Order: sequence, then C-alpha cells, then structure tokens
Amino acid sequence: MAMQNLLDNSLVDGRNSLVNHSKMAKPNLFDELVDQYKLRKHIAHGGVTDVYLAYDVDENREVIVEVLLPFLAQNRTYADRFATKMRQVAQIRHRHISQVLQVGLTPFNNRPYFAREHTEYYPLNKRMNQLKKQDTPVHSVYALKLVRQIAEALELAERLEIFHHDLQPEKVWLEPNGNVILANLGVPRLKNFSNNGTNTKQNPNYWSPEQIQGKAIVGKSHVYSLGVIIFELLTGTLPTTYDSLLQNITRSANQNSLIQLRPDLSTETYRLVNRAIRTQKWNRFNNCKEFIIAIDEAIKAEEFAIGAGASQPRRSTANLWLKIGAPLLVLVMLASVILLALRGGQDNTAVSNTALPSAAIAEIAAEPTSTSTPTSTMEAIPVVDNVVTFAPAQEQSFNDSEIINFAWTWPMPLADDEQFIVEAFTPDRQFVVGQTTDSPDNFNYNLAAPAANFTIGTFEWQVILVSSSSNLPITQSESQTIIITAAPTNTPEPTATPTLTPEPSSTPTSTPNPQVQVNVSSASLREGPSTRYNIIRFLKNGDVVTVIAINREEGNWYNVITEDGTLGWLAISVSEVVGETAVSLIPTAATIPPSPTPTNTPTPTNTPTPLPTKPPSTGGGGSGGGSGGGSKATRTPPPPP
Repeated sequence: MAMQNLLDNSLVDGRNSLVNHSKMAKPNLFDELVDQYKLRKHIAHGGVTDVYLAYDVDENREVIVEVLLPFLAQNRTYADRFATKMRQVAQIRHRHISQVLQVGLTPFNNRPYFAREHTEYYPLNKRMNQLKKQDTPVHSVYALKLVRQIAEALELAERLEIFHHDLQPEKVWLEPNGNVILANLGVPRLKNFSNNGTNTKQNPNYWSPEQIQGKAIVGKSHVYSLGVIIFELLTGTLPTTYDSLLQNITRSANQNSLIQLRPDLSTETYRLVNRAIRTQKWNRFNNCKEFIIAIDEAIKAEEFAIGAGASQPRRSTANLWLKIGAPLLVLVMLASVILLALRGGQDNTAVSNTALPSAAIAEIAAEPTSTSTPTSTMEAIPVVDNVVTFAPAQEQSFNDSEIINFAWTWPMPLADDEQFIVEAFTPDRQFVVGQTTDSPDNFNYNLAAPAANFTIGTFEWQVILVSSSSNLPITQSESQTIIITAAPTNTPEPTATPTLTPEPSSTPTSTPNPQVQVNVSSASLREGPSTRYNIIRFLKNGDVVTVIAINREEGNWYNVITEDGTLGWLAISVSEVVGETAVSLIPTAATIPPSPTPTNTPTPTNTPTPLPTKPPSTGGGGSGGGSGGGSKATRTPPPPP
C-alpha cells in the first residue's frame, strides 16, 4: 500500500510535465483506425483524457473519442479501473446520460479509450454565467426542473453502484431541445487530489466535505453537489466563498441560508436546498431517489405560488400579502355582501366575486377588466428556454392565401390541464391564432393556420403554455415576427407568342412555404433525420409535403409536414422540389429529436412492387462478416429512406 501511494503521488505530482511532454510528442493516432474510429482532430485535454473528434466508419457518423492521458495509462491500476467503469457505463441507456458507445485500447500504445455520441450542447456553467448577468434571478421552476433531470440520471447510476466523481456544471450539457445530458459519469477520481493547479479540470467547489477528505462517494455526495448547483442557479453565487479546502469542510450551516438571498421562494424549496447542502452527511437526503421526491414537492409549491401570484413574473414580498391578505380580503368582501343585503343593496359584481377563490380575487384586484382570454402582458410570463420555436422563420413572409405552419418543441409531456396556444399581436391588436395539445412524440408540436386570419402587415407571435383550468400562463417562447402580404394576382404577363399560356410556375420565385414531391414508388416518413429513427408511415410517389426546415448533418433530410398535419423527416434523395423554390433559402433545423434507443423490433417493410430474388450465392460474399452463420438465400429489400 505504501508503494502504491508513492506511485500515485509521483504520477499526480508530475502531471503537468508529462502532459506538456505529451503535447510535444503525441503518438500518431491519426494514421490508423482506433477500432472502427478514424481520429480527425484533437479537441481538448479533459480532466483525465485527450478528447478527439472522430468518424465511425462502420456507422457512418461523427463521434467523440476520449483517450486516457499517457501518464495515467502508465498507472495500470488506474487504467484498469477506468476501463472497467467505462464498460459499466456503456451498458446504461438513459436520455440524460452521455451514451458510451464502445470501450477499448489504442492500437500501438494500449491507452484505454471510450467512444461516445457526438451531440450539440451548451455547458451548464456557461449558461449559468449568462444568467448571472441578467437583472432578474433565475426562474425557480426552471432551476428545479433542470436539476431534476440530472438527479434522474444519477438515481439510475446509484442503483447500479456507479458514481460521479466530479459532479459540476461543466459536466452538465444542455441540448438545443432543452434536454439535459450528464457527462463523465463513472470516470474514476484521481487520488491525492490537491487544489494547487495539478488538475485544473476538477472543481472542488461542488464536492461534498467527505469527498474532499478523500472518502468514498455515495448517494449523499451526489445530493450535496446537486444542492450546490441549485443554490448557484437561484442566487448566482456559491453557498460560501471557497478560499481554501479547509473552509469548504468546516463552514457552518447558517452561511448557506438560501432565504437571505432569495426571500421569494417557497418553504419546500428552502427545505430542499438547506437539507441537501448540510455539512454532516447523515443530515442530507439518503440518495437521489429521495432528493427527486423533495424536488417534485418544491416544483409543485413554486408552481402553485406562481399561479397564486397571477401575472407576477417573479414572486417577491407580495406573496406574503397573498398568503395573509387575500383570505382577509375574502372575509371583508363577505362582510360587505352581508351589509349590502341588510341595506337592500344589490351589488351583483361584489356577490359574484365572493364565489371566486382567493387567487382569482387577487387577479381581479390587480386587473379589474380581466377577461377569460390569457393575460396579454407578455413580459409578465416567464420565458423558459425549453419552448423552442423553429417555424416560421424570423420575418418570414406569407401572402394571405397561404397556410402558416407554426412548429415548436417542448421536452416533456403536457399535464391533463395544460395546452399550447399560439398568439399574435401588434401594438393595437392581439388575438389567439389557435391552440393544441397534440404531439406525435410528446416533443414536437405544430399548428396550421390560414394567413387570411391575419390582416396585411407585420405581426409578432409566440407560443404560450397555459393551464386550461385556470387560464394562467405557465411559460412562453421568445417572440418572432411574420409578415403578411396580399396574394399575388395570376394575370399572365404579356408575351410575344399569343398561343403561349402562362404556366403555374410563373408565380413569384420566392415561395415562403417550399414544398417537395416524392419521386419514388414508396418513401419513409421518419421520426428523425436518419434511418436509425422509427418510421411514422410511408409516402407514395407524387405525394406533396411542406418543408419547414432542413438538416444536412445526417445525410440531407427535410423536416416536413404532411397535408393532415403529421410532422416527420423525409430524405432529400427521394424527393424533388416543387416549383422554383431555392433549397438554400430553407432554414436549418433548430432542434433534432433525441436518438432512438436501439430495439430488436424489426423495421416495417413496404414492398408495393416486389423485386425478383436472385438465386443463393455459393461463395463467401458480403462485407462486414457478422458473428457466425452463413448468408441468407434471399433478402427482402428494405424500404427507401
């Protein structure tokens, strides 16, 4: 044991010089494949790995390959523990955990590596830095729901006895669709860590006291780190100033009082955070399963308080009036009704108000002319990044004879009393374009509306999630602009040939809603831009669909809407543009559905015109040589993409 500690100390102490040496004399990993991965570019030095952008030649996709740093690969004990943990993580399939695809060794220097999915993301630490610059604090429900997604991933990991040894915002990734991804799960910690610059990637600010002391990490350690992240999201600061690791261990609980910095939150939220970040391990939640239950209680309390606050976007000390003054107001109004009845007065307005709950009375007191339409004070509704609109494009033009297709994403199923409305407004007019609760996948939503419902001019529009039971808004998207113009006339242009009739394609060359037509016998409409996604249905030759976006990263796919409103993805190779629409003007898709989990369900086939089968081959044949068994005599051709 003494010899092992000596080896660990020498490896950690010499890390900087070894890393610098590895920069000058890197093994040439770019010259040959690392299993099926072709390394393209060195991206960064992680905490314990070199990070590369790579290409998977078998699956025809880009991936990320992380190779253990040379000085750590020399430590066989650590290298074996690294490979073992990564193989365990590779068995996990969870929407909030970065998917590990393969674990292996580099070809000539036997450095352990793992390959993971390559996704577009934004680190939470950068997002938190942006939020700190805002004038208003982070919306409490947004912060709680974000951290809940991390806790879901860790709850599964804890059941498998896999722990995160450096849980911090930099290891939490936000995808464009609002999904949260936890990275570096299971990567073993470096022993004898010291905060002297030896390892700048590890951040003890989010570590539990027992973790800093070098003790084993358990579920309570996860809870502590999540509590610190919530605290920082809600306040913009860490629970205390980390001048030294000793202060981290010995700070007292009264320094972490959330109520001093955010007096507008619910009691459940204070209880959640204060219990999570207690220094004594036995005083915290036992694991992330218990932590999630407490988060759900805090979310309900915050949502209830927001609803009681009517149009108040951020709760403040006015909530105290709602809790104390609103019931008193009800009693006063009841007394007023009784006095009016004794005096023979008939104030129908006062009588009708007494039947309302206290939250509704507070709303009437704040807005005497309120109607059943959702509130028109757009800035009063909290904007949550998870509502992402991707059609129509900003300042897109429509003539008043066209159909406008509104499309957006929301990363979680709607509650029974929730619905989306699309609202349009100008400085002197506001109206609801339409409402919907339908989604084919509880993720993508769309609403088609005639442009004739608008007048000629410029409109702002946005998607609002409302509670249908209370007519109160929950959240909304950022506002976008559309332009409505008069439909062009079909008067044929003068021509030198009197017998030439104008063709339909002589309409204006810029089509706001481009359309494509299927040009093969049968084409698959899929849930995402790849053949990996499930088939929604088949389209036949001649079917015309409307294009709302394009994605070229997975091999050129259109995001389309069919005539009956079905949203899906169609390969460009099986379609052709209708009219003279310029493909370059089609906007790039803002979000991509999450990759499907591989299943053993066979892909549905659609063979309108069966092809003749060839006689069985008598030779070896085929590339890729699967694991045992000969080739089949015949094979039904798969449906087109």
